[in-house]
Amino acid sequence: GPRAALGRLERVFAHMCEHGDPQRTHYSMVMSAYLEAGLHESAMETYKTMIDDDHKPDTTACNLLIRTFLEQGYQEGAFTVLRAMEKNKSHPDPDSYTYHTLVAHLTKEGDTQDLDEAYRVIERMEKKRKESVYAYGPLIKALAEKGETEQAEGLIRTMNSRGIPTNVVVYNALLGAHAARVGAEKDLAMVLHDMAENKVRPNPQTEMTVLRAYKERGADAAPHAVETFDQMVELFATDEEEGGGGEK
Repeated sequence: GPRAALGRLERVFAHMCEHGDPQRTHYSMVMSAYLEAGLHESAMETYKTMIDDDHKPDTTACNLLIRTFLEQGYQEGAFTVLRAMEKNKSHPDPDSYTYHTLVAHLTKEGDTQDLDEAYRVIERMEKKRKESVYAYGPLIKALAEKGETEQAEGLIRTMNSRGIPTNVVVYNALLGAHAARVGAEKDLAMVLHDMAENKVRPNPQTEMTVLRAYKERGADAAPHAVETFDQMVELFATDEEEGGGGEK
């Protein structure tokens, strides 16, 4: 069974440690096996042993460790690796994917969702100057889906102030949230103008997101839907005719 297989792996690994020189991939295999078995402390001990044995992981290996820890429900282990990377002692610097992995996990619907912690990860990312739309995006989407549109728009303003390009995926979630709220048509129009200013064109998903939100409000929302699509045509038709302003 699985426990017997883990025991064999432990014996092989112990033999390698005693008579050979296990490589990073061997440590990773053992850690993954421990995590799959729910033995989080054993996985972390193996990680610490790898560092003590001077097998310094590169950024890709650290990101894989973080992702694996999160997938196996061991969030504490993921943050232990992040802290080591940020301190830069025997570890590489985190990159934008490091922070994206954590934010995506913390914003996913379910028991692990923690938007406050996701904000703190964003702050750590900004301190390290590793910002990217792929890290901001999941938090903006999660906030918009919860109707916290002011906070979502605040993050977009932060991105703009830091020179981080936005994309249509970020705006789609915000447009859908505004379309779903009665009386938020002006807010929706402002988001469309912001897209035009940042040269981010709508895509088919934009139209589907807005249409679905209006449809859920019922027949009374039909005039607002028509008005919104008219605004899209007015704001973005010129770029289309000129062949510019490609989708980001």
